[in-house]
Amino acid sequence: MQTIILPTIFHPSILYLVLLNSAEHCLIEIHEHYYKQTYRNRCHILSPNGKIDLVVPVKKRKMHKTPLYKVEIDYETNWIHNHIKAIETTYYPAPFFDIIYPDILEILNSRPRYLTELNKRLLHYYLDMLNLKPNFAYSTEFIDNQDNLFFDFRDILHPKRNYSRNYPFLQTPYYQVFQETLKFVPELCALDLIFHLGSEAGMYIRQLSAHYKQLA
Repeated sequence: MQTIILPTIFHPSILYLVLLNSAEHCLIEIHEHYYKQTYRNRCHILSPNGKIDLVVPVKKRKMHKTPLYKVEIDYETNWIHNHIKAIETTYYPAPFFDIIYPDILEILNSRPRYLTELNKRLLHYYLDMLNLKPNFAYSTEFIDNQDNLFFDFRDILHPKRNYSRNYPFLQTPYYQVFQETLKFVPELCALDLIFHLGSEAGMYIRQLSAHYKQLA
């Protein structure tokens, strides 16, 4: 399989990890311009009432002209407290909450200056927890893919795009704490996956990766 381009995202989704694990080589774009309302600074978790978003606020400036690696996190708002409360309320019944939660808390409270740095810390944590060793690198300049040399997922992985329907393997269920009242909800962030499966989450990602390679 050829090189793929992925955006940097906050708490990688299931498909993001599958793509990263499946590619021969992956480039994670951090030099594109920042755009609002994308996974670069948000993720989906599952509450008793369905999916909710966790959003990292960023400092206001001419964002559409700002390279992503220069975007700073806004700590003037109390977003860390709000995220922590949402995670505690939602996932405390999950089997691996007591094991995973302190690590996530430590990363959030490390208060990195830049959004891309927070995303990097989270991604590397998940890869370590899942025992995944993908071949990837971060971009050193904006990746121009006008000649379509790469599989480009920068615009595909977007909260407003129904991309999941193109990947039926994402419907493969795993245990979720609200499954008695809600049917299985796919394509949540890795936080949901590891709270429920722990170290077995890596096996789940490898299983879906095999299905992805059959489609690619």
